[in-house]
Amino acid sequence: MFKIENNMTKKAKNLYMFENIELKEFKKYYLIFQDKLKAIQNKISKHPMEQLFIDLFNNVNIKIIKQSLSICIFQDDKKLFQYDWKEDILWFDYDKISQSFIKDFKMLIRDFYQFLKFQIEKHFNFKPELIVDIFINY
Repeated sequence: MFKIENNMTKKAKNLYMFENIELKEFKKYYLIFQDKLKAIQNKISKHPMEQLFIDLFNNVNIKIIKQSLSICIFQDDKKLFQYDWKEDILWFDYDKISQSFIKDFKMLIRDFYQFLKFQIEKHFNFKPELIVDIFINY
């Protein structure tokens, strides 16, 4: 019985160390993300679709969710994006984001996903494993 308790203590310490390392890596990523966000806010593009994408990041607030290692981007108290760093998933508000592109530029939804993926990679230097649209109204 003593060996089991000792082993569980060791596992708990290893888990704690892993979580600390993961949190440090996330903090590094977050600092880079902040710099990229500031840079995109000062950009002007000659391409109307790209400019519309850039304009999404004006007057935004960032919130971190430490438990899930996520970065949330809000505009006017409405969530636009949430990047789940741990799972490498980018969530976006379908109504707020894709509708303008689909309506104004007559894009198909699959073309919008490709465009979004390209813009994220171009301006934020990362390529999420998965991009998911969600319908949120809060």
